[in-house]
Amino acid sequence: MHVENIGDSGIQLTRVNFQADPVWAVTSYNKIGEGELSVFEGRGLDPREVYQTMHVLKPKVPGEGEMPFSLGRVEIKWVGSMGEKGSIITGVMKRKPVSQD
Repeated sequence: MHVENIGDSGIQLTRVNFQADPVWAVTSYNKIGEGELSVFEGRGLDPREVYQTMHVLKPKVPGEGEMPFSLGRVEIKWVGSMGEKGSIITGVMKRKPVSQD
């Protein structure tokens, strides 16, 4: 997933979280080491800058019927250059079915 600052001033990311639907187990690869130090700690995004994140979803009960199309939502929080706080939660993301051509 890509996070882009489309504003005219820099922001500090404080949270990027994937809220998976209950059938999925989510692993965030946006943390480093034993202490789970977030890669977003102190991470600023300049205007028009893009930052890539990675979350891996696995079914909690593998191999049981057809997998659901609904994946979950993404929550992003930030602090602007003047200290103003912002946040957004996306709509439900859905997976595309694999075509069997």
